[in-house]
Amino acid sequence: FTGHGVVLANLKFHAAVGVGFRLTLKKEGEVDLLKWAEITGDSASDEGITDGVAIWDVRTPKSPMFYGYGDEGPSGLDFYLDAAGHTVVDSRAKGNGTSVEETIQMNHMPAGTYDIVYWVASNASHVENRYRLHAPKGTKLVRRSVSTRTFRLVQREFSGTASVHGGRYDASAVVEESAHVAIRKAFFGAFQIPPYPLIPVAQGSYSGPTGTHPVQNDTMFTGAPAGDYTFTVDAGADGEPLVAGVDIAAP
Repeated sequence: FTGHGVVLANLKFHAAVGVGFRLTLKKEGEVDLLKWAEITGDSASDEGITDGVAIWDVRTPKSPMFYGYGDEGPSGLDFYLDAAGHTVVDSRAKGNGTSVEETIQMNHMPAGTYDIVYWVASNASHVENRYRLHAPKGTKLVRRSVSTRTFRLVQREFSGTASVHGGRYDASAVVEESAHVAIRKAFFGAFQIPPYPLIPVAQGSYSGPTGTHPVQNDTMFTGAPAGDYTFTVDAGADGEPLVAGVDIAAP
């Protein structure tokens, strides 16, 4: 997929980076986001890539039109969002654990001004990252932002009461462990808790500037305020907890 319309931005980085765009469409049209990320050097078994996106109309900043995240870009994450007989969002992704390619095609976007935050996070030391933004002719790129303050925290970054790996069922148990992130601008990202075999829903919480909030399985952040965040897993297994995202000023 190559994208349609005029190329408004074509950015390449030698690191995992988050980008923000504010654009104004003069009339209804198609906006395409393309992203590539790859770990270029050797990596440990728990090193990988997590990516995410949030898109909203500037008139309703607390109600994103579209948002989501994925970890390590597994294949088969294509999805479509239909409304009024039209494919509004057509997202296609593929990856193999050390690389990810994704396109998000947004059709029939009404005239207006929109903010987009698109991010890649990795705990590997060598990452190549590229973004391209396509929009109809006449669309104005009002401004953009870039941040290298990305993070991908896995089991080794969590500390607390107990952590057990291996055993009879080759599982990884986590009990009362926490990880911490300090956000300077705004937080776009995700907190994911692996489910425990004997507990239908994974349990945990996060604390930040707005207080303490329970989490079941996962939660996303789409412009959460600056401050100190603590992510706690009360019970989890069959995988590792994950906190990933970017500290970036909204466009």
